[in-house]
Amino acid sequence: MFRCGFCGAEFPSEEEAASHMMKHLSEQLEKQHQAVSQTYLLMAASQLTQICLISGRRPEEAMDIFTRVYELLKNWHGGAQPKDDFMRWLEQQWGDKESG
Repeated sequence: MFRCGFCGAEFPSEEEAASHMMKHLSEQLEKQHQAVSQTYLLMAASQLTQICLISGRRPEEAMDIFTRVYELLKNWHGGAQPKDDFMRWLEQQWGDKESG
């Protein structure tokens, strides 16, 4: 009998146990990939939020912008939103402050 090192399930052959364990490894790698992606997006949104704070926007405005930037980056990263839409939104945000 062979036992899975992740969940303890038992298998009659080494091949079946190895195949089962590869599923666990694949799931773990996917979770790590998602966590890393979210971390980088969060860092980028955080940096843009700092720019908002430095530019004199109120914390409520900065939080709104933080949320919007994070969602835009997440959508852009996932392919749901074109880069041009995101860049246009950014230009509108900072262009408004420069002209005002």
